[in-house]
Amino acid sequence: IAFGKTISAQAIKLVALSGFGRDSAASLAELAVLYTGPPLTDAMVEAAAAYRKTASATEEMYEAVNPLEGSSNPTAALLERVTANSESANETAAHALDGDPQTIWHTQWRDGATKHPHWIMLEFKSPLSIAGLTYLPRQDRQNGRIADYVVEASDDGKQWRKVASGTFEDGAKLQTVWFTELARTAMLRLTALSEQRNQPFTSIAELTVIEQK
Repeated sequence: IAFGKTISAQAIKLVALSGFGRDSAASLAELAVLYTGPPLTDAMVEAAAAYRKTASATEEMYEAVNPLEGSSNPTAALLERVTANSESANETAAHALDGDPQTIWHTQWRDGATKHPHWIMLEFKSPLSIAGLTYLPRQDRQNGRIADYVVEASDDGKQWRKVASGTFEDGAKLQTVWFTELARTAMLRLTALSEQRNQPFTSIAELTVIEQK
């Protein structure tokens, strides 16, 4: 694949838009980039050789890129951190706030899925007044779309108070949850209690809080 011009980048993403089979899977045997920068020093070559010996160099490189940097999701700039009780490789909790509807947070599924409930927790840089949130389900398929849910707020991560609960509609459209009362909080947790097809997964494309300033 020839780019239109030489680029300088920290990360490159190849997106498969379709395949030749009937299923929705994608696969690669090998992927390499053509480097045209300054000559590599001996130290750089040795470091690269040592890096290739690691068990999962590609996953380590992926994790080194912070999905929240440059995110168009306004909630990302308010966060100290985002965590979840379960994550799949390369589908971490941060991908639910990276501003890209095609990336997702997905709970573990490769080596045995953990059962519900599954939660994603937002810790803010400073307390916010939050009136609700928006939830964008996974766009490419149904797996992990949330059915029953509860939203809780906390000031210390120990004592939680419920601010909303209900059942999301099945589908890919954006959905809004309004809290029963305005929540002044340092932390917010969305817990998925079930999945639309009763599978043990949870996924989110984008999650955004509705701040009342």
